[in-house]
Amino acid sequence: MIRGYPEELKQRAVQMVVDLHSETVSEWNAMGRVAELLGIGTAETVRKWVRLAGARCRRQLNTDQANSTDRRNTSIKEVCCGKAEGREVE
Repeated sequence: MIRGYPEELKQRAVQMVVDLHSETVSEWNAMGRVAELLGIGTAETVRKWVRLAGARCRRQLNTDQANSTDRRNTSIKEVCCGKAEGREVE
């Protein structure tokens, strides 16, 4: 039995949840659909990945804002999707 999932799969799942959720599907339904589509055990697993990705984005956003004089209101979704200031977020 394989323990854990590859990082690429986790990142893809998080992006899919963001995309589905923006299509007026509830976040929980989006997580369930992504888990089903990607063959991930449960929606709860995907939920944990989404929450972890959100926490990482918030930390990065806080670091960027602390180091910048430009304190624009950039949403977490924009940061997670790599849309903030036209750069990719890892």
